[in-house]
Amino acid sequence: ISMCCYYRIFGEFFRAALSKKINRILSAIDNKKDRRWLECRLKHAAEPSLSERLAAVLEKTPFTTEPSKLKKFSDEVAKFRNDLAHFGGSRDNQDYRIFKTRLQEIYLALSYMYHFALLKRIGVSQDQLRWWATQGFESLQIQQCFIQSGLRESEPTWLLDGL
Repeated sequence: ISMCCYYRIFGEFFRAALSKKINRILSAIDNKKDRRWLECRLKHAAEPSLSERLAAVLEKTPFTTEPSKLKKFSDEVAKFRNDLAHFGGSRDNQDYRIFKTRLQEIYLALSYMYHFALLKRIGVSQDQLRWWATQGFESLQIQQCFIQSGLRESEPTWLLDGL
């Protein structure tokens, strides 16, 4: 929930082109009742998906990753959220221990990335964030969880000078 709030406060609120298309389609419907019905159904259609919102927030962190890895990670977070919200667990009947282990890896990486995004947003310097992630008390855990989640390779040179 907090990641969505972050996105809504600091991110783009909707895609203008899609919003224009929806309005054009709605204006073509003569029957007022049908137009109101469809308008209700399409109210949030112009908003980006959870995966897109996550990627938009996480790409602003001071640590970069390949766009394909960030997209894969964001897609996986969104899938876990949907599985938990709509199926109460894995929709694929995956072994619960495997599901839970992967969920914990993803959650930990997401919590660090979100924390970095907030710290960056409030003005914590790149050098301070780099120190925290490479030499600080939790640096080994941070690096390990980014590797386990698929955000990083096992290379130790994953911090960039940044944004």
